Amino acid sequence: GLPGPRDLLRDVEEGARYLRSDRPTRSLMVLAWSMLLVFVAPEAAALPYARYLGESTAVGGLLLAASPFGAALGVLVVRRWPPQVQVGRLILLAGLVPVPLLAMVLQPPWPVAATLFALAAVSSGFMVPLMATFALLPPDQVRGRVIGLAGSGFALLSAASYLVVGGLSDLTTPAYAVAICAAGTLAWLTWLRSRWPGLELAEAS
Repeated sequence: GLPGPRDLLRDVEEGARYLRSDRPTRSLMVLAWSMLLVFVAPEAAALPYARYLGESTAVGGLLLAASPFGAALGVLVVRRWPPQVQVGRLILLAGLVPVPLLAMVLQPPWPVAATLFALAAVSSGFMVPLMATFALLPPDQVRGRVIGLAGSGFALLSAASYLVVGGLSDLTTPAYAVAICAAGTLAWLTWLRSRWPGLELAEAS
């Protein structure tokens, strides 16, 4: 039959227990969750920024399309690297994502903003090897629980990130909201990089 609340709770507990005990897997999940603000910010701010600049909805659509376009290019680049190189560069590429978005503090014209969004998204190609490695590391008996827990957290934090970007846009401007999210993420990633289990991930992968 269908799993009941107790079964679901037990699955969550088992997945969380494994993540607490396995640093490489936990670090990959934390990194993925940590990127959500800078992944969401350009998309959430695209249409409001077009309106802020007095541009058309078509321009807003171009701003929206810039991030997926950049991400597609990034995947094409990353997939050409050997698997160990991909894993070894995860934290480096993650740290590059927010850097172009810092320039949004200048509230640039939309073609520049679209370029910044695309450049930031190019580095997000690291998410493909991150997800693949994350799925391979846990043992079979807990893999589904771990992936489910990480995916649920990712979805919840994605929703929260849209709310944060929207709130910051209301308090400041859409461009400032993107820049603030980028600065905060970059500061957090700097701390995370100092604790990144690079050697453990290289051995595990």
